[in-house]
Amino acid sequence: MARFNEILNGRWARALQKATAIKGAVPTPQLGTELTPSLPLFWGIEMRALEGWNRFVNWQTFAATAAQVGGVQIRLPQGSNVCVVIEQVVITNTNAANQSYLLDYQNTGPTPDLTNPGAGIQFELPRGQSTQTAVVTWVNTGVVGIGTHIGQVFLPASSTFQFITFEEQEIPMYAPQNYPWGAILRVWSNTVNVGGAVGFIWRERVLDDSERFL
Repeated sequence: MARFNEILNGRWARALQKATAIKGAVPTPQLGTELTPSLPLFWGIEMRALEGWNRFVNWQTFAATAAQVGGVQIRLPQGSNVCVVIEQVVITNTNAANQSYLLDYQNTGPTPDLTNPGAGIQFELPRGQSTQTAVVTWVNTGVVGIGTHIGQVFLPASSTFQFITFEEQEIPMYAPQNYPWGAILRVWSNTVNVGGAVGFIWRERVLDDSERFL
């Protein structure tokens, strides 16, 4: 028989059970009445895996190519039922002169992966899953802008810039099962014959049933 105000989102209960080493049945099977529940807890990064998150990092470099534009992108595939949160985007100007780089975001149309794949490294092993859902690719020829420009930086030679410096700047990306497109974040040089290096740090988890709203 169902409980009154029964909690059907299992990952919260699992996190509490693992963090506090409670044995047996689910420790929090139901909510209190009215507005009694309080969800915020102080969780460090090391607790992300208990909440169902897996964190990855990926660093890719594209070489300067005559008359060509290069870049790196991270794509969340259509219908993957996953939420990705971009925690950090780092850009390094590997050239001997000042250069400009653009940051584009798109979630309204199909955009293929770039030519060269790059596998991420998973932080939480052996606690979390080892396979990433988000796809990182790069190329040093033929990159163009996509979606909407959400950032641009002009970097001195051999310098590095971080687009995200605090939590409110993190970029969420969603791909529910019935959503027609995935989501893409692309960093690219908007002038030809420019190289660069781009690093992404992100976390991802499977969407809860209640979040698959489309």
